[in-house]
Amino acid sequence: MTQEEERKRIARELHDDVNQKIAMLANEVATMEQTAGSSSPLRQQLRSLHKLVDQLSDDLRRTAHNLHPSALEHFSLVAALESHCSDFSKLHPIQLKLSHSSVPESIPSDISLCLYRVAQECLNNIAKHSGARKATVAIRRDKDGILWSVSDNGRGFDPGLVADQSGLGLVGIRERARLVDGTVSITSQPRKGTRIDIRVPSVKRMAHETDARVAGG
Repeated sequence: MTQEEERKRIARELHDDVNQKIAMLANEVATMEQTAGSSSPLRQQLRSLHKLVDQLSDDLRRTAHNLHPSALEHFSLVAALESHCSDFSKLHPIQLKLSHSSVPESIPSDISLCLYRVAQECLNNIAKHSGARKATVAIRRDKDGILWSVSDNGRGFDPGLVADQSGLGLVGIRERARLVDGTVSITSQPRKGTRIDIRVPSVKRMAHETDARVAGG
């Protein structure tokens, strides 16, 4: 079983089993809260417990989504990115903007997953290391394929002087891009922010897969 398949299995178990049990617990607490006296100290405790259970449910949903974004299966890459960017904005005091243009609804699953995972890694880096106040994720399709980029106005770094690029996830980003025949460009300077661009030459692949689906039925 591949790592992504294992992630998918665990995410589904968290969503379908554990989160369902938490929802049942929340309902039980809500019922107990309603039956307690309006001025009872117990009711106040149950109200606090109800909030904690709701927070746990949100955290679990976010964890399951990070393990395996179900939106990639049921909707589109853009929808999955919108969901992740929304969650990111709730957790971090960074003004995040997502822009997209002419992105196909149907993109080969390996490419969608690659770009989504890279977005996760880059935004995680921004939150942990950049000190940025603003960041942008952009994705568009042109005649050569898919162009994806993420940029921030943080402290930046000198790519040539960063010996251990694995610490910033750059090695993993390059490897993910390589697996889908993509190329990576990193532009950064100290105190002038960072920009990472990935180009995936996917247009021919998407056209081929579309033609194959039409021919098949």
